[in-house]
Amino acid sequence: MQPTLERTIPRAQALALLEKTEEDEDGNLIAVPFSITFMTLDINRDTGGELITMKNCVLAKNRGLKIKGLYLLAKKSDSQTVLKHEKTKKAKQSNEWENKTRNIYCIDSESIRKCNIEFITRVNGIKVRPS
Repeated sequence: MQPTLERTIPRAQALALLEKTEEDEDGNLIAVPFSITFMTLDINRDTGGELITMKNCVLAKNRGLKIKGLYLLAKKSDSQTVLKHEKTKKAKQSNEWENKTRNIYCIDSESIRKCNIEFITRVNGIKVRPS
């Protein structure tokens, strides 16, 4: 009996799945939820090694988009921060690309978790290979 090969995708394709949006009939963008599994690591605190699995997630930057018929609004503290940034016009620049991290928003628990793209092991149940 031959072993079955597990389907894998390159990291670049996995990241594209995280960014995926669609348009509805009115032309509005809709975020496509995904599940993700990643390993934690914090060199400064000498912690990590825990596998985290989050289901029904979108990138935090997409949480204001329509998702499965729901419209998720920013929390009060977030909207106050945005208003402050609009007044002063000094919005904090995200270093996600330089740090190779993404903020993942879990729709069910309404929580945000940061993950390093180097440590993503699965997206939508498909194994991610480095490339």
